Amino acid sequence: MPDLIVVDRKELVEARSVLPAAVVDMAVEVVSPSTPRKDREVLPEVYASWGIPLYLVIDPRCGGIALYSDLVGEEYRLKSAHRFSEPVALPAPLDGTVLKTVELPRYPRHWR
Repeated sequence: MPDLIVVDRKELVEARSVLPAAVVDMAVEVVSPSTPRKDREVLPEVYASWGIPLYLVIDPRCGGIALYSDLVGEEYRLKSAHRFSEPVALPAPLDGTVLKTVELPRYPRHWR
């Protein structure tokens, strides 16, 4: 279960307890101090295998953002790196959306 998912509003009209991965446009994970390997290495493969077009990893430990995109089969072909404070332009299926990251908080030093 991702920390956040992005879906078309129409998918939320139908009452259901779980949304199918096929309707998810983007999965977002915020790296936990205890699970950085899972968020950065394991979950890109999982979300790609589920057919989720975009995977965004926000890492408050280092102030970094990774965007996985260009899903071909069950593999992301592109990974772009960004820093907190830089805008992140999203590709299809969220073309035209720009994430403002200037106010994203960093973890306290003892959590890094």
